[in-house]
Amino acid sequence: MDLVAGYESFVSVSRRGSFTHGAIECGILQSVASRRIANLENYLGGQLFDRTSRRVELTQLGRDLLPSASALVSLSRGLRDQAHQFLHRPMTFAMPTAAAIRDLAQLTVAANLAEIPLNIETADPLVRSDWIRTGRAELSVQPVPASDATWKVELGLASRNPIDDSSTIFLESIRRRRGQSASRARRLWIQTEDDTPHIRDRVTLLGNSVSLLPTQIEIAPQLVRAVTSVLQHGDLLLASRNEATQLGLHWYEIGEIRLIRGYSLNSHSGERDAVLVEACGDLIATALGGRSK
Repeated sequence: MDLVAGYESFVSVSRRGSFTHGAIECGILQSVASRRIANLENYLGGQLFDRTSRRVELTQLGRDLLPSASALVSLSRGLRDQAHQFLHRPMTFAMPTAAAIRDLAQLTVAANLAEIPLNIETADPLVRSDWIRTGRAELSVQPVPASDATWKVELGLASRNPIDDSSTIFLESIRRRRGQSASRARRLWIQTEDDTPHIRDRVTLLGNSVSLLPTQIEIAPQLVRAVTSVLQHGDLLLASRNEATQLGLHWYEIGEIRLIRGYSLNSHSGERDAVLVEACGDLIATALGGRSK
């Protein structure tokens, strides 16, 4: 039996002085309230109400138990309220810094409608991982190899200049020309989002195979620095199509290799991961600039 429900009916009927009004206060039928109280009396081993009177009167047992029952009901309701607040509080969701504000806002709206309120913050991958470890964030998307990814984002090369009749740039095109100083050679900038073995190491190997100098492939400590060099010196930026569009750059496929930025959901507890992915997985993919697997 549901003891708490029985005590709630007992307290409400006692307070209202009526089975009918007590049941209304509990939001149940009178017959349900009567049955709950009868079950509670069987559990306790004695009657709580004197049923020989026309009025609702407590027995001595009922009078003795009423203060404790009232405290129990109050505690139960407090626990329910506390649980509701915990389950419906906004969860901090860490996303990449390059995600578009509008996409993140639409994701937040959809999550709210699905009763999964989110507080979205953006940060680099290492910071996002640290937030999960320390409990600052409950959820985060983290870079993973494409084979393990829930969401996949195709990477290409972002350039300041359009290339006529071509959708592809070969990395070998920035190889240092004869007589050109190393400091003047164009560079490929890798964002911190892609400073992972499954992306960085493949780009480095490709650079070596097409005779790029080690200094021509560089990790960008800040995106603004990389974009400045793209605009000022004609460098290239490893980026998604969405990122290139947001930055006002032209995006091209990489001629020699296909690179995929993979993401999976990482969480502090794992309790609501599946619910979030089912309700908002496509919008998360949009915010990341890719697609669901």
